[in-house]
Amino acid sequence: MRQKQFEFDECSMLCGAVKSLNENLFKEIFAFQETMKAKRLKEREENQRIISELCGSVKEIAIDVQDSRKLQNIDINKLRARLKNIQERIQSLRTHNELSMKKLKDEELHLKAEVDKFSNAMENYEKPEEIRITPVPSLKSQFDSDMRCEEIVKFENYLTNNGGHFGGWDEEDHLVFVQIRQKYRQKLLFVKAVQNRFPRLTEDSVLKHEKWYAQYLKLREKQRSAIRKWRAEKEQERSKKRFSAVKPTARTAEDDLVERLERKQKLEEWKRRKMEEKKLNEEERQRIRQWKAQKEYERKQLQDLKRAAVEVYKKEKMYKQSAHLMLQELKELKEREEKAAQANMLLKSFRQQDETYIERRRLYTSQKLKNKENEANKWRLIGRRVSTSVERDPDRLLQPTLAWKDRLMSKSAEPISKPILHLRNMPHL
Repeated sequence: MRQKQFEFDECSMLCGAVKSLNENLFKEIFAFQETMKAKRLKEREENQRIISELCGSVKEIAIDVQDSRKLQNIDINKLRARLKNIQERIQSLRTHNELSMKKLKDEELHLKAEVDKFSNAMENYEKPEEIRITPVPSLKSQFDSDMRCEEIVKFENYLTNNGGHFGGWDEEDHLVFVQIRQKYRQKLLFVKAVQNRFPRLTEDSVLKHEKWYAQYLKLREKQRSAIRKWRAEKEQERSKKRFSAVKPTARTAEDDLVERLERKQKLEEWKRRKMEEKKLNEEERQRIRQWKAQKEYERKQLQDLKRAAVEVYKKEKMYKQSAHLMLQELKELKEREEKAAQANMLLKSFRQQDETYIERRRLYTSQKLKNKENEANKWRLIGRRVSTSVERDPDRLLQPTLAWKDRLMSKSAEPISKPILHLRNMPHL
């Protein structure tokens, strides 16, 4: 309620002139303001509702994913569809807000152009026709006609023809220009620093203003030298007149009093001039401090806006990364489940193959044993059929056989003589 009253008072203060002219127009403006305010509140509530719904959906998905029991029974396709729906809603909300901001900025530029056009028209309307404003005479013109030397006239004409003491620039911009010029001695660095501070200025305009300022300093120094010279001449003339009027032999107390009063008057004038210079310097420093404070405030505001934009970007990036990680974890879980199911199937198949192999080995072993038994029975039957009766004679085993005796007899009957081979002719194995 207080906020509404405050806005009403602010609108009343801004539209006071319109209210004094036309009450109906003021009411129409205030009604339009209330309508736009209600529209803004409605859009803000709608955006907050959509954002809260999106946050709730993301939190539900995060809870389901963090719970291992729910994660085993989760449907990947449904989860992917939910995440895709959330991403599409975020993108549509962002697009809608960007379009709204662009539309508002365009309207703001249009209104600003209309206000500037109206302000220029008002200035042209208020400006009287065929009336030329004579330039303000310089302080130096108040001196006597004998002081109007060539240097002072040149300086005044230079100021009149070139935009005054600031060369046609704004006072604050010119003061910043002077500070940068005092800081940088090299012309290239100086021009870059001025362009960084005032991006709208070109290199030619900066060099032109620097050339103007150099000529300005030169003429100002000549003017000051001429003024100092004029003052010295005037002081010398006054001293000559004073000493010529005073007789050297008759110096009275009245003359001393006059001299003291003149000195006191000069001292007072000197003090007053110093106080005025000090006041002007203090005002100049105060104006520079205010300008710096304003620029610092604007810089901080810009930094706050950039920081807020970075925070929004970080949050969006974090949401996207969390959704991507969630989908990746679900995909890995699905792959593990598929691999586990495939492993179970392969394990059953391997067990069946092992059982089949064991059964084959058992059959093979039993068949081999049967074959051995059959072979033994066969030889047993053969042994029963064939009967041998040989007497046991252990001495017969140590005697040579008849075949061996025949062989020995054949070797002794036919002796074979072979030549002796040399070692080099020996056959190799």
